Amino acid sequence: MQNKSDPSNPSNPSFLNNELLNLKKQLDDTNLAKVAAEAAVKVKSNFLANMSHEIRTPMNAIIGITGLLLDTELSAEQRDFIETIRTSGESLLTIINDILDFSKIEAGKLELEQNPFDLRDCIEESMALLAPKTAEKGLDFGYIISFDTPSTLTSDVTRFRQILVNLLSNAIKFTSKGEVLIIVESTPLQEDTYELHCSISDTGVGIANDKIPLLFQSFSQVDASTTRHFGGTGLGLTISKKLAEMMGGKMWVESLVGQGSTFHFTIIVQANNNHKHPHLYDTIPCLKNKRVLIVTDNSLTQHILKEQTSLWGMLPKISALPEEAIFWVDNGELFDIAIIDLLSQTDNLNFASQIRRYYDIDDLPLVLLLSLGTREAIKQARMFSGFINKPIRIAQLYDSLVGLFDPQARKGYATGSSIFDTSSVPKLNLRILLAEDNVINQKVAINMLKRLGYRADMTANGFEVLDALARQSYDVILMDVQMPDMDGLTATREIKKDFAGKNCPRIIAMTASSMQGDKEKCLAAGMDDYISKPVDIKELQAALNRCHNLDPATLVQISSMPETSFLPTINPKSLEALRELQELQDQGEPNLVIELIDLFLEDTPTRIRSLRQAITENDPIQLEHAAHALKSSTSNLGASQMTAYCQELEKLGRDNSTIGAGEILVKLEKDFEKVSKLLLEEKNNT
Repeated sequence: MQNKSDPSNPSNPSFLNNELLNLKKQLDDTNLAKVAAEAAVKVKSNFLANMSHEIRTPMNAIIGITGLLLDTELSAEQRDFIETIRTSGESLLTIINDILDFSKIEAGKLELEQNPFDLRDCIEESMALLAPKTAEKGLDFGYIISFDTPSTLTSDVTRFRQILVNLLSNAIKFTSKGEVLIIVESTPLQEDTYELHCSISDTGVGIANDKIPLLFQSFSQVDASTTRHFGGTGLGLTISKKLAEMMGGKMWVESLVGQGSTFHFTIIVQANNNHKHPHLYDTIPCLKNKRVLIVTDNSLTQHILKEQTSLWGMLPKISALPEEAIFWVDNGELFDIAIIDLLSQTDNLNFASQIRRYYDIDDLPLVLLLSLGTREAIKQARMFSGFINKPIRIAQLYDSLVGLFDPQARKGYATGSSIFDTSSVPKLNLRILLAEDNVINQKVAINMLKRLGYRADMTANGFEVLDALARQSYDVILMDVQMPDMDGLTATREIKKDFAGKNCPRIIAMTASSMQGDKEKCLAAGMDDYISKPVDIKELQAALNRCHNLDPATLVQISSMPETSFLPTINPKSLEALRELQELQDQGEPNLVIELIDLFLEDTPTRIRSLRQAITENDPIQLEHAAHALKSSTSNLGASQMTAYCQELEKLGRDNSTIGAGEILVKLEKDFEKVSKLLLEEKNNT
């Protein structure tokens, strides 16, 4: 029997005291380790944040200066070099933004916002950012939202979009052929609360089971060669997983090597009954019972078109083989409209020409789905009534179909247009600075500006805005309000103080804060205008249009700018008037139409050289005179688009400026090629 006085006896008070002391020491050691770990995380996060900002400062200068260079007259080779520098700088800033996001999450400084947003809009905007890459690779790209999923939600739309874009970017990066598909489903939890389940599937290289645990580790990819071959920091998935968890959900992956991967994530959201686009979910009177022939060999496109047209009350019939569809038509089946999406544009044109043997364009409208960048090649084909860019945006599909049956019911979406279309001439030569710390918001804003014909430099906080303004001048600042280090309100007050009595840039607030009084705070700080997030492109356009009161010596005024986007290359009425004059000529006299065409084709290259010389020598007076002279000859022949470009150049010269003239001249030269071709055809037919 153990002696009670023995120190090792559990019943001995000394033994109990020793055990308590040991337990206390273990707890103290654990707490010290926890404190040390938290301190280490804080030090690491602060180091990453400080280093990232140190790198951003010179990178912003590089991007800003290359932007100035691009506004000067450059050779094609020089322009290519400068564009490469600017693009590389923007790519590096994206990596730095990832590091900043990561450090904010680790330090517990990232706060989520709660704002209502349209689920379909958010998904389509995310896809639009990546559509050029999928078009380049020839990938099928689409999404499916389950019928019972609420259309309008309340959550942090910026972070939700960030997760989507990160996962989609990865899927596209590792997929060389096949498709990338988004599927969204929801599960009701209580009252208006739902668990949103999103899956992004691809047909790419896949991931081995033993490599999957590495996916969500910081600065890691599945193997070293992956980083070398595909690029990236390995932070995107880590950030996305942490964001999903912060939003009440989780993230996981399923994959088979050689067959592709599916990344899943869930978040908790609130349903919002304020539907933004109710017409996209209901039966449409003008489409009800319309028989639609869908000819596509892609199963994803078949599913999307069948589901959506059925939802609108249409009667779809689908064929994957053009021969089968022609057989139906040949045997007397009747259709009200056809939507076409075949393997190649040649197949599309061949099928359309066969259909036109049975139906003319008024009896059976043909709507063609197009990959980005392919429209120019076939838009002259007069067999089609409409074009829709892929990936399909449901609002554009609505406008295209409804516009053919009831134009008054259209909602005004830019059917067939692309967020990446940079061909339109800017309505204002604005030098724009974008202040936004979130990389996804940066991408959205930059691409919206591109669609409107503008380019912008980027900064991520108020300090960087002040540095940029010290380096060069800007006409407009698109200012986020909540930014790290120095917020937008503080930056605005500093700018107003620095520019007291001088020509201050116009400052437009871009903020997710939409509570009562937020707009007043922005205006009180000195901001000139206000746009709420998520940004609507029409609101952005309207805000930029309100910048027309800026210094006329450096800006092209919107009130006097012709609308050049939709002008005909040659106005048929002008040619018809010339033909009528020709009929009044006496027999044996030179053909007036041929004479004018020859004179125009001979004289115009000389006029264009004068314009180029004026721009090279930065001579606004010569620019005005040369543009006015060319404008007279282009208007005589009805070259409407060229005339509009000449008016822009003439107005620039009159305002003592050549800023942006080089870009307009490039467009004028391209249009002259089109005009020359049409005039030669007219000459041969005369």
